[in-house]
Amino acid sequence: MKKFHVLYLLILLSFSSCLKDEPIPSCLDLNVEKQSTIGPIEAEVYTTKKIACTISNSCKFPIEIFEAEIDNDTNNEFRLEGISKGTKITGTLNFNLVSTPQTKGNKTASVTILSDDGTIHLQVGFKGI
Repeated sequence: MKKFHVLYLLILLSFSSCLKDEPIPSCLDLNVEKQSTIGPIEAEVYTTKKIACTISNSCKFPIEIFEAEIDNDTNNEFRLEGISKGTKITGTLNFNLVSTPQTKGNKTASVTILSDDGTIHLQVGFKGI
């Protein structure tokens, strides 16, 4: 009976190594248009500045967007174009992060995109001039 318990314990220990938390590779990759300057992206007050973004799906099945929103935008200075709830990504999806500053100063656009592949977070610094 002791041999059975020892054998059972060895089998249990060998399978427990398979249960470790290993990162699951994502199908989605986000690319944001590079800016020529270092620091926040500058835009004159009441003018519109667009930042081009691309999400690429490397998997063979479509990925659905459950939510795409901008957090902490109390003055409605940011919006997303070309991406919304229900969008399905099969290859690449081009969309824009649009800023129209209402006041001077530094601001941060915090974008959250929820999909059936996981969550993408994007933060972009803007400066109203």
